[in-house]
Amino acid sequence: MGALPAADPGDIWFDMEGIQDSVAGTKLEYLFGACYREAPEGKPRFKGWWAHNETEEKTAFAAWVDWVEARRRSHPGLHVYHYAAYEKTAMRRLAQQHATREAEIDNWLRSGLLVDLLPVVTSAIVLGEPSYSIKKVELLYGAAPGGGDQRRRFGGGLLALAALR
Repeated sequence: MGALPAADPGDIWFDMEGIQDSVAGTKLEYLFGACYREAPEGKPRFKGWWAHNETEEKTAFAAWVDWVEARRRSHPGLHVYHYAAYEKTAMRRLAQQHATREAEIDNWLRSGLLVDLLPVVTSAIVLGEPSYSIKKVELLYGAAPGGGDQRRRFGGGLLALAALR
């Protein structure tokens, strides 16, 4: 856990959800979601940007990036925590595919803004499961798979990992 940066009141826990269209050979990122706090001890909040098609995907992606950039202005020390390489790879692909926010994503990737929690978890615990997927890790603290409200299902695992800091 010592590999994590110092906590910042502006920290964000981020996840993306996508679906592959095997017929068309395309992928749609349909949810960009963030858990965050308005105040250091405040309740976690969830904000989602949804997409139902490629045009909405571009709009949602740009809105997500703009939201993070605005939050960075008021919290310059914040980090965006994610789990595994999917988010970094998808953000790079989306910036190029839609020719938008490329400079911001490049800056995020180079600056250390994005923090992958998977290496922290794999070096800190022995899971006793064949995989370190976030769904398997959630079982450690008793999260019911698919249960609870949207915020809990989406960000509960990442918030629990952050609380271990």
